[in-house]
Amino acid sequence: MAANERPQRPKLPYGELIGKYKVIKCVGQGGYGDIYYVTSPTDQFPTALKFEMKNARKQALKREYEYLKKVQGSIKFPRAIDFVEEESYRYIVMEMLGPSVSNLRRSCTGGKFGLFTTLQVAQMMLSIIEELHERGLIHRDIKPGNFLLRPSSNVFLCLVDFGLSKLYIDPETQEVLGPVEHPGFKGTLKYASPYAHYGEDQGRRDDLF
Repeated sequence: MAANERPQRPKLPYGELIGKYKVIKCVGQGGYGDIYYVTSPTDQFPTALKFEMKNARKQALKREYEYLKKVQGSIKFPRAIDFVEEESYRYIVMEMLGPSVSNLRRSCTGGKFGLFTTLQVAQMMLSIIEELHERGLIHRDIKPGNFLLRPSSNVFLCLVDFGLSKLYIDPETQEVLGPVEHPGFKGTLKYASPYAHYGEDQGRRDDLF
């Protein structure tokens, strides 16, 4: 393997059972794991499974599940269904949503939303970010691809992917945590705030960029 090549993550075969969940197809790939559309005998709504190998260089699924539990009860975030940890892998099962704002925009005439839609989407995004902050979390990877459509709801968007999220409120003292020195870059280059690019620790302001 060349020095600049990354090892390929194993793909789950379509039709295979992972626990009680049958893999239908891969619907997304992220820096920390792949997302599959899955079905099970107890489905009440479409479900997605986010999968991670325990020997992967980057691991975040256990932390992501802890943060996902913190935002349960709100329609602005996906419903968590299951978290399973086996000897060599782990996975989260959650509500299936989508498409993303990014994919919707690309499907529009001229590749862009009209003014009214843009304002509606922006207002909804800000409302979702505000609630995330109220629950003591910052996201650190806000981008159109992480806002998914929730059909048939007045709250028509949902924020996903908490793999880079962190607490900014101390759960014991309820005080804002101080900045971390040399935190390293977190986020997506195209959408990250200037402060993230400068190498500074991120806070609520960075989610708003």
